[in-house]
Amino acid sequence: MLAEAGYPIDDDVDLQLRRMAGWSNLSAEVKAELLADQPLFFYMLRESGVVNGGQRLGPTASAVLMEVFGGVLLKCDATFISADWSPAESVVGADHELTLADILRYVDVYNASRQRPSRKRKTVKKRSTRRS
Repeated sequence: MLAEAGYPIDDDVDLQLRRMAGWSNLSAEVKAELLADQPLFFYMLRESGVVNGGQRLGPTASAVLMEVFGGVLLKCDATFISADWSPAESVVGADHELTLADILRYVDVYNASRQRPSRKRKTVKKRSTRRS
């Protein structure tokens, strides 16, 4: 289904289950079940580990994530995808077209306005314990 939607999904990806830590401790029944059909969360995490060394999601998890968030954005009336939505004037540039630069400028201004003033540290003078 995801491959049909255009995502780069490799149905033949080798999850290298037999090389997984603890594989030898599983019962033959559990091993057979995992080899035949993995739960989605397990597949996505294992794919990430095999394909990207666990540093980022693999193709399947990325596609699922995009489909879920994309679906939420399409169904929600208050997102930038909605025809009735427009960015606040404080965010857009003079041309009133929202760009990535506008968003970055807004985030930078927002973050700067939330910074607390730095407090001066009180310095405590150490009393000398020497006796003359």
